[in-house]
Amino acid sequence: MSPLPCCRQTKAEIPLCQSLGRYALHLAITSTCFMLLAACGGNDAPTPLPPVASACSSAISNATGKWVTVVNNAVSPPGPAGVGKNYFSYNQPSINSNGLVVFRARAKAPGGAPAGEPHRGVWSVDLCSSPALQTILDTETVVPAPNNLGSIFNETPSIPRIDISSPLIASRGNSQPVWTYIDPITQLETRAGTTGIFTWINGPLTTGVNTLGNLPDFSYF
Repeated sequence: MSPLPCCRQTKAEIPLCQSLGRYALHLAITSTCFMLLAACGGNDAPTPLPPVASACSSAISNATGKWVTVVNNAVSPPGPAGVGKNYFSYNQPSINSNGLVVFRARAKAPGGAPAGEPHRGVWSVDLCSSPALQTILDTETVVPAPNNLGSIFNETPSIPRIDISSPLIASRGNSQPVWTYIDPITQLETRAGTTGIFTWINGPLTTGVNTLGNLPDFSYF
């Protein structure tokens, strides 16, 4: 495994980069948070949430040999949809060799049952990105093309995946139908396309495959 790309190969940091090049970042899941461990030895107390890119080198150094909280129940999802909500439920995360974590979670107003459906989605955390916590897709995200109905996601039913050596993320997503057309036989309006697999590589989100493949315009699916 190559050293983390955000390591700045200064004289003082070369030992750190070499050390991280020999070890993967490990992830543990608990009932209330995700945590990272750079397995260079040791297991110290949890440290604060990862800082943004301006402190990237020190963030990696501080993570070495310690459990680092990636996200917990005190954290709100980014963006307007996360205002007044905190994470409270998590699925198994995925992590690549550069320490980029992607996870599915739910959020609600703290201190009680959610009013209506909880906020749901897929998020990523990268020690060397600013902001560190980013939305990949959530229940406020418009489904990427093809989508002539402006439909948004209503569920992310599966564990998201990430490529071992790149930031390529893939996640399943469900929605109301995304495409309306006139059926050539019945001449009636028909709607289709309620699920698919969507990909992200440093943004924006794109459609990898969906259920519109039976339509002539989308036979490539």
